[in-house]
Amino acid sequence: MLALVCSLPGCGGAETRGGRRACRPGRPATAGARVQLALELGGGAWLLLPKGDGDGYKIKLADRDVGKLKIEADRVKYKDAADALKAKVKRKDDGFKVYNPDDSVALKVKVKGDGYKLKGGDDQELGRVEGSQITLTSGAEITLEHNEGRWIVRRDGAPEGGVSDAVTAGSAVFLGLTELTLEQRIAAMVFHHEFHGAR
Repeated sequence: MLALVCSLPGCGGAETRGGRRACRPGRPATAGARVQLALELGGGAWLLLPKGDGDGYKIKLADRDVGKLKIEADRVKYKDAADALKAKVKRKDDGFKVYNPDDSVALKVKVKGDGYKLKGGDDQELGRVEGSQITLTSGAEITLEHNEGRWIVRRDGAPEGGVSDAVTAGSAVFLGLTELTLEQRIAAMVFHHEFHGAR
């Protein structure tokens, strides 16, 4: 479960382009307003602490420093305690991409209508995000359930994690994409929260 203690602002640089919300280049929406994120995902208790320099989060797992999330003008990088890149999410004109540590593309997320189209790095269609639901071409469904002030992320009905309802459903739903590593899922959720929170 992921608990977020803040009110999520809209995309700070949001503008409407063809009826769609998009982020302009520049500072992420929540820059300067980051708060502590506590989550349980993959059987671990994670804590994301805002860094004093304002450029991201320090990551703890079961009270051990395990890495950091560096937030730049157009990307989020997840690095481990040895400063090795574990995941990267980078903004593109029509969405964003999630990268593997070797800089190959793991996931392409493209704006499509009011949602997103998902493709693998090999351009194979994986599914579609619409609001608080992801429908994968494999038949799997990732949904959100609202319960006592938080979103519960479910994959085919089974709980996968959760997040406070202060974060948009559009950000929370990325936690259910088990096709990605835990690091990539966390980076994608934080990226969406920072750059596309109003979606």
